[in-house]
This record gives sequence, structure tokens and C-alpha cells, in this order.
Amino acid sequence: MRALGTALVLALLVAVGGCGSDDKSPATKSDRPTAEQLAAGLKRVNATSTAPYTDEEALCVGQVFRDSKLSDESLRQVEADLLKFQPPAAEEAIYRNLVPSLATCLSRRLTAPTASPSS
Repeated sequence: MRALGTALVLALLVAVGGCGSDDKSPATKSDRPTAEQLAAGLKRVNATSTAPYTDEEALCVGQVFRDSKLSDESLRQVEADLLKFQPPAAEEAIYRNLVPSLATCLSRRLTAPTASPSS
């Protein structure tokens, strides 16, 4: 069941497009893309989607990635093209652990009622 939830959230991230905390870390994170840069990259990648990210969703997802323990290099790859991003083996568990936070970013979309056909 958990694998299905993970797959669903990751599929939504690919198909659709402020949360998180303010990062006051020392200079070691100076090369990390900002949440805004990550959001812009995410929106660029799925701009042609039939259900692109809203600005709020993209920024939330960007902040989740920014606040994660993924390497700066991985974040630059996410910014460039989330669809092609494959976490290095050492970061796979970190990436999988982002799913609950990413689901929160998309929770309105996940819980939005679907339109029923008119009778």
C-alpha cells in the first residue's frame, strides 16, 4: 500500500506540477537552488501538462526539495528536469522520505472533488 502511495504522489508530481521552513543554514548550502528556482524549474518542465502546478504547489514542492538532505547537485538536477532526475543510490531513501511532504503540497489536488456528469 505504501508503494502505491509513493507511486501516486510521484506520478502527480510528474503529471501536475509557502510551505516548509526558512533555511538559515551556514554557507554550506550557498550553492543550493532556492525554493523559487526549484519551483520555476518544476513549472517549466510541466508547462505543457493538462494540469500544471499552481504557483503555490510549485513553491511548496520546491521548498520541500530545498529543505531536504538531497545534495546540491541533486537539487540542480531536479531544477533542470524533474522528469529525468534519478537520485544517486546513496540518496534514494532521502528521496522516498520526501513523499509525505510532497503529498501535503498537492493535498488539495488529491482531495478535490471530481466533477460529476450532468444528468
